[in-house]
Amino acid sequence: MKDINITSLIVCPSCKKMLSIVPPIICTKCGIKYPNDQNIPMLFLENNWKNNKIDVTTDVKQFYEKTPFPDYEDIDSISSLVKKAERGIFYTTFYLRLELLNLDIMKGVYS
Repeated sequence: MKDINITSLIVCPSCKKMLSIVPPIICTKCGIKYPNDQNIPMLFLENNWKNNKIDVTTDVKQFYEKTPFPDYEDIDSISSLVKKAERGIFYTTFYLRLELLNLDIMKGVYS
């Protein structure tokens, strides 16, 4: 498997420049701060559309909260979905390397 530099994969959604991934996650160019929810970087941008364009995100979210997909509970549980995710390529190439990077940061390797 090809060695991947994790920091080159994580870029600012706004300006596409490198992010400082030591919490808090901050863009090294434009300074936007991104939250971290349970070790998951939330790299989302606010919609800055002009007034003539309607953002339907809230409407769609409310619809699916009120009307969830039927019978998903019978197909997969949270634990089965987690197990499937842990077998996926994203987990093995990204998450495990990010954990190693976090350990190095905690040890002071990048001080």
